[in-house]
Amino acid sequence: MDPLLAVSEVPILWLTFWQLVIISSLAWYAGLMFYVAWKGAGEIARLTRHQGMPSEEGPQSRHHGEPSVAKTGEDAPVNP
Repeated sequence: MDPLLAVSEVPILWLTFWQLVIISSLAWYAGLMFYVAWKGAGEIARLTRHQGMPSEEGPQSRHHGEPSVAKTGEDAPVNP
């Protein structure tokens, strides 16, 4: 059986339907990728601009060099 003969027996409406499904899914995926890339590039630019700015607390933290993790109760360090 000739493969081209088999394709010509498929109704044109069926072929058109699947062509539209495939093309629209590729267009959706491409649009989604551009949207994500655009948002990601904007976020990277925003983070890069704000990278060197001082925080609201200033250069020294409240704990003077200790990590800014709140310790209360039994976890709090005891001064000797």
